[in-house]
Amino acid sequence: MNYVIQDQVDLEKVCSAAAKTPWVGLDTEFQRVRTYYPRLCLLQIATPDLTICIDALKNLDFSIFKDLLTDSNVTKIFHSARQDIEALYVAFDVSPAPLFDTQLAAQLCGYREQISYADLTGKLCSVTLSKDHTRIDWSRRPLSDSEILYALDDARYLGPIYHVLMKQLVSLGRDSWISEDCQRLSSL
Repeated sequence: MNYVIQDQVDLEKVCSAAAKTPWVGLDTEFQRVRTYYPRLCLLQIATPDLTICIDALKNLDFSIFKDLLTDSNVTKIFHSARQDIEALYVAFDVSPAPLFDTQLAAQLCGYREQISYADLTGKLCSVTLSKDHTRIDWSRRPLSDSEILYALDDARYLGPIYHVLMKQLVSLGRDSWISEDCQRLSSL
């Protein structure tokens, strides 16, 4: 299976399917070297049924993706969302909402401040993530299979982490706290 969407038909299929789910895990890869604003290169999307990358450098009509970002019925899950929000806003002139930031939620649950996605995935999903491609040029094409798999993992575990953290937040009586924090974050 091809895990990178590069054409309009596949983009529309995936975004239409994602819009029917309660949540979408999202991550971005962008270039910031020699640019004032982040240049979006790759989007990673996870739903309860699928994890896929979208080549943001392809000349596609991203209207359906923009609609997904602002769909009030679908929670967009990020880890440490601030830079992703900026990259999405620069690329598409919209901010994702509603959103859930796993790093903020983890802090409210008592995990250390600014816990990394890899550490949180290890603690909550018992998965060790590769660190092989942390500093690559995401604007380079073609991307290798190992780079694509690395990128997919950046979104793959957001849903399971979200569910664990929400249960913890509810049991601590802090679920309204994360809602308020994430609402403020999405309005930046």
